[in-house]
Amino acid sequence: MVNSVYTSPGILGMAIDPPAWVDKYIGIPFVDRAGSHTESDCWGLLEMVLAEQFGIQLPSYPRYAYEEGKDRKKISDYMFQMANKHPWKEVHISNCQPGDALLIRMGGLKTHVSVVVSQGWMLHTEKGIDSVRERYDGAIWKHRVLGAYRHVDLFK
Repeated sequence: MVNSVYTSPGILGMAIDPPAWVDKYIGIPFVDRAGSHTESDCWGLLEMVLAEQFGIQLPSYPRYAYEEGKDRKKISDYMFQMANKHPWKEVHISNCQPGDALLIRMGGLKTHVSVVVSQGWMLHTEKGIDSVRERYDGAIWKHRVLGAYRHVDLFK
């Protein structure tokens, strides 16, 4: 597995270094339909970080609703549906704060999420890559981010 940190300059200017708590989430192996410190998919990582760092309980993604890694259209529909309903509110990418979720296009579909850990930085995992922090405004991701969403409890 790959354990890297992409550190090229981003489009949002000077980024704030991610907080120290991020380190305990780096290197978690990707396993589809999982969500723990020993293995996780992208939704499981988002759930875990929001619960542990922000006290926000997300509904579990209905991982039973698709065959492991195969029904990308169903996953895409669900991700888009979750991003556009309560308790999420869309925010401009330049106003992201820790705990915001990013909806990301992978293979032409909305099938990936990550969690913002500081301005310009996200934490995510995907098939073939252990969880990493990367610049969401860098060359690799800036054209794939479809939207930024804040849980209503983070507005308080």
